[in-house]
Amino acid sequence: MPQKELDLSLIYEERTGDFLFLLGTILAIISNFQAEQSLLTEALKFKPIEENSAMTTAAASWLFFLASILFTHVSIMRLANLESASTLKTSLSFIKGTKLVVPGNLLKTAGFGIAAIAYQLKLIHYHLLKTAF
Repeated sequence: MPQKELDLSLIYEERTGDFLFLLGTILAIISNFQAEQSLLTEALKFKPIEENSAMTTAAASWLFFLASILFTHVSIMRLANLESASTLKTSLSFIKGTKLVVPGNLLKTAGFGIAAIAYQLKLIHYHLLKTAF
């Protein structure tokens, strides 16, 4: 694949990750409003509304995880491309910085993955409690 096509492909992949992250952020904000509304409704002795924040938080977590996978893939591809095409003009600090981005993105992906699984387990537990009573 020619260099410009690879760069363009990576930019599109990164944009997709940005969009997924944005959707996850929007869902996280909605989840906070849902939790707030549920608590205020209960505190003001109104008819309780169904709690949906657990489902919204789990969905947001999975979107964050998917976006971080895309970001990690892009950073790995850029590092591989940089190492194969590096010349004397390529700054050593730029190469070192790029090498640090990859493990950082891998840690971020692992963290978002663990969080997504944890929120999914909480959602399952919430639904089990809800159906038991």
